[in-house]
Amino acid sequence: GLPREGDVQALSAAGGQLYAGVAAYGLYTRSNDTWRQLPPLTSSHPLSLTLLHTPAGLYAGASPGGLYHTDDEATWRPQSTGLHDRGILTLTSLPGAPHTLLAGTTDGLARSDDDGRTWRPWDNGWPPAQPVISIAADPAAPDTLYACALTGLVMKSEDGGQSWRQATLGLPDDQPCLQLVLDRFDPHTLYLATSSQGVYISRDGGESWTTWNKGLRNFQAGRGGRPGHVLALSADGRLVYWASDGAGVWRRPAAGAP
Repeated sequence: GLPREGDVQALSAAGGQLYAGVAAYGLYTRSNDTWRQLPPLTSSHPLSLTLLHTPAGLYAGASPGGLYHTDDEATWRPQSTGLHDRGILTLTSLPGAPHTLLAGTTDGLARSDDDGRTWRPWDNGWPPAQPVISIAADPAAPDTLYACALTGLVMKSEDGGQSWRQATLGLPDDQPCLQLVLDRFDPHTLYLATSSQGVYISRDGGESWTTWNKGLRNFQAGRGGRPGHVLALSADGRLVYWASDGAGVWRRPAAGAP
């Protein structure tokens, strides 16, 4: 089973199997109600892990460590050409383009158009030294992208990431951002999880933000406000879930739900 003292940082499901990334322990997969550990990415387990499934297989981003890929769950291959030893904090594929991957790294954004084999910088307009922790793409308009950094910076691109601009009006200064989630019914509505000031909402595509904490009793994000998945939509997109630190999980109807 999973190590009881392990910090689960990433979950991914595909083909009837569930995958978990556990900090300092590595990767696990579950099928038929049994967890088993996958081969290690490197000789030492990374402190931070993120997972992504595409038709090409399973990707694991590590910090430190870079990017790894497997298509047989037996052998991991490094795929960090062009990443220059940057750690990987988040991974996503573009809607309608499963071979195009975006990586949020410990120092900016990177893009691959060949299933992760080679990478190039994709953060024109970003200030230097930004640890990019979350990326969200509009499925109805794939050229519209949002990303946030642990420094509190939120950025928006309307040309597929070729150029970016700040989208922080109404956000607190120097409050770490942990996760961006796009409303399922209204792509102009976004939710942003912060480290210790709860959830913010934008109803105009990131142009302005306001607090969205009505009913919350604890504004501290789960895991002590450290990076992690603390914000999620329900399967039907009608509910937003917030994981607090010490006060359980809270939910609220999505702002865009009919």
